[in-house]
This record gives sequence, C-alpha cells and structure tokens, in this order.
Amino acid sequence: MLFLRSTDYDDHTRVLKVRYATPSGSSWASFEYRDVPDDVVDRLRAARPHGRRVLEQQVIPFHDVRRAGQTTWQAPANRSAPVTVGA
Repeated sequence: MLFLRSTDYDDHTRVLKVRYATPSGSSWASFEYRDVPDDVVDRLRAARPHGRRVLEQQVIPFHDVRRAGQTTWQAPANRSAPVTVGA
C-alpha cells in the first residue's frame, strides 16, 4: 500500500506532482497530473490528512498522468470511475 506523502502544484503549468511512499518510507513513487484546476488543488490541500480521497475522486480519473521524470503523458484508464494508485 502506498500512502500520500506530499504534493506540489505549479499554477503556471497546472501540473500537480504527488509523491507516494510505503509506510516505512523506504520506497516511493512520484506522479504528475496535467491540467488540474486550482480549485481541485485547494480541495486537496483542505482535505489533509485525507487528501487521497480527493485524488481518487477528482484528479486520477480525469487528468492525464505520467511518472515524474517521464516525457509522455497517459490518459486516465477510465474517466468515469475512480482509479486507485498503488496496492
């Protein structure tokens, strides 16, 4: 299981960077989501420490994603249903 560890948002590019980590913190992964509106980022920040729910319901299903450092974006697998990252 991966836990939400941190977020960073660039309001010029509208890219949300999310870092997940294992409970021990020994492993982690970073993903970037494209064209995330400011109001969704505000809801994500206000939902702390339960921001993962906002990610699963309002970000992951609707925004293109790439692993940090990659050059190509992937469309969401299913824009109509929440997607869970990590297991």
